[in-house]
Amino acid sequence: MGDPSPKRFVIIAAPRTGSTHLVNLLGRQPDIFCHGEVFGKKRVLFRGRKNVDPGVSDELMALRQTDREVFLERIFGMNEGRQHTGFKIFQGHDDSALERLVNDHAVRKILLYRRNLLAAYASALAAKKTGVWGARAKSTTGKQKVTFKANQFIRFHNRRTGFYAAQIGQITDTGQQCYWLDYEDINNPMRLRCLLLFIGAQHDLRSRSSTVERRSPNEICARFENAKEVETFLSRNRLMHWSYEGEAWGALGMDTDEE
Repeated sequence: MGDPSPKRFVIIAAPRTGSTHLVNLLGRQPDIFCHGEVFGKKRVLFRGRKNVDPGVSDELMALRQTDREVFLERIFGMNEGRQHTGFKIFQGHDDSALERLVNDHAVRKILLYRRNLLAAYASALAAKKTGVWGARAKSTTGKQKVTFKANQFIRFHNRRTGFYAAQIGQITDTGQQCYWLDYEDINNPMRLRCLLLFIGAQHDLRSRSSTVERRSPNEICARFENAKEVETFLSRNRLMHWSYEGEAWGALGMDTDEE
């Protein structure tokens, strides 16, 4: 069993890393209440009772603008009696809020990333092209061909790696620990067990572990209209391991709606 004392946590991530799937997965644990994008640009994506007053979101949006500290306390307090509370925050959501959370030793940090940056890039381009960002539309974006541009991808790569380097640097400089989780490992029951231990939550996953199944890797180059150009780029930069990615979805039968 986990640490019985209440814990706060934050999932620090970039788009297209499986963050909503992880939020849903953690939210299904009996002692964890996990919100979504509470610092989203257009809305506060919090989890609550089924019949939530629509005005609550507007109220939270206003509070977020006027008093971030009170806003965070309000979000962490909206847990419907569950012991451990958290939410996710994206690269570019609110740099000041992210810095505050990273420097807060009382908040446990989960860094969710996607090792295969080519897959993340393809997914981001497809979502932008279709205007559909939810993982419920994964079948649509996965079939949507996009165009690889080397300079654009390099900027994407540098921006994303720089973001994670900055977070891990700040966490270690302040003498803290964090939990690293890769997109491909979200459905790994042992990695989830370790994550729950890190949070301090219960971790009896015996009923879930037997349902995990292996998935075939996805061919990433095939997602691009100019696949040969992508293969040449990968080969020249010794990145051919990014031409495939293990499947993260479906192993635990979870609904997903990645933002």
